[in-house]
Amino acid sequence: MSRWEVEELAATIIAKGDEEKAEKILEDDDIESVMFDELEMDFDVFYDTVQMLLKYTYPVKSALTDQHYYAFGVLNNHGFRAIVQEEA
Repeated sequence: MSRWEVEELAATIIAKGDEEKAEKILEDDDIESVMFDELEMDFDVFYDTVQMLLKYTYPVKSALTDQHYYAFGVLNNHGFRAIVQEEA
């Protein structure tokens, strides 16, 4: 799980799933300040929380590899897009 993936997940949560708004947050803002303002937690606490909860998500199957993953992500017009994932 990379820092970038966790930052993208935080931006997506703050943007309430609006991918364009999440991209703007990542491009224009200091993500750590926005996280603290909106989520009232710093990056390290958020990262640890995501890491701890990830194994409790429902496993999804990759359409490309047939591998199963625990993942946080978003639904879009093309299906589910994982943002943070690890092998199940």
